[in-house]
Amino acid sequence: PMTSRRGRLLPALLAVALFAACSGGDPIAPSGEPQAVAIVQGSGQAARYGTLLPVTPRVIVSGEGGPLVDYPVAFTVVSGGGTLTGASARTNTEGVATLGSWTLGPTPGDNSIRATAGTKGVTLTATALTGPPSAFVIVAGNGQTVSTSQRAPVAPVVQVTDGNFGVSGITVTFTVTGGDGTVTPSTGVTDADGRASTVWRMGPDAGANAITAAATGLPAVTLGATAVPLVISAFTAVDGDNAVAFVNNFADRLPRVEVRDQLNAPVEGATVTFAVQGGGGSVPFSSVATDLDGRATPGAWRFGAAGPQSL
Repeated sequence: PMTSRRGRLLPALLAVALFAACSGGDPIAPSGEPQAVAIVQGSGQAARYGTLLPVTPRVIVSGEGGPLVDYPVAFTVVSGGGTLTGASARTNTEGVATLGSWTLGPTPGDNSIRATAGTKGVTLTATALTGPPSAFVIVAGNGQTVSTSQRAPVAPVVQVTDGNFGVSGITVTFTVTGGDGTVTPSTGVTDADGRASTVWRMGPDAGANAITAAATGLPAVTLGATAVPLVISAFTAVDGDNAVAFVNNFADRLPRVEVRDQLNAPVEGATVTFAVQGGGGSVPFSSVATDLDGRATPGAWRFGAAGPQSL
């Protein structure tokens, strides 16, 4: 009986020992080369240029059997000029590798880094933003001399910055403060470079003209100009001379003239009279005001009888 009992216990003890050997300790981690690297967190962030991103980038590395444990991952800067700490990392028991830190580059714009494991990798992105508005400066258009009632040839341009770079999306208001001129438009929004502009037309009288540009929370800036009496000093044909056409047909080139003032600036709003002088032709518009470029055209020129034509 004793021998029989021992015979029955031995297989049972062997089964227990075999089970313990198979189930005890840590599971065997998948091995081999990475098949994929995926983002866990840290991509798509936005912060001021030159600052540390609040969410630390993390990626997961997977092989054929699942996440790879203790596998080396290299983080590198791709664009934006940022800096990294802990760029050489290894995956943990879940196959996740964590970068030490990511500080954005020194200028606003797109930033990106690459996490690489073996031959696989993934790119994480971030946006470096400008700081809050802190300065308001004149870029162009100050101190000009312009004929009365004419546009300033150099458009007024102002810029909102954070002290280093232009800030976009800031509303700027332009107001005439001297000379009875006009600005169009009277409000604008700063562009990607932090700039806003307007068209400034002098008042009807000679003398000092001024406009003020203002943005909420910033000191306003004033641009000045001097208006002088308008004197037309140049009147030239810029197109249409020596044109040709069949009898009673339109000239092959449209007649166009240009008016400039004593400052060699185009004169807007000057009245130009077109009159047929020879050939018996016709024009649809005999009196035309010059456009923004100081130019005017009669719209067309129909030739008359065969022979020389003049306008």
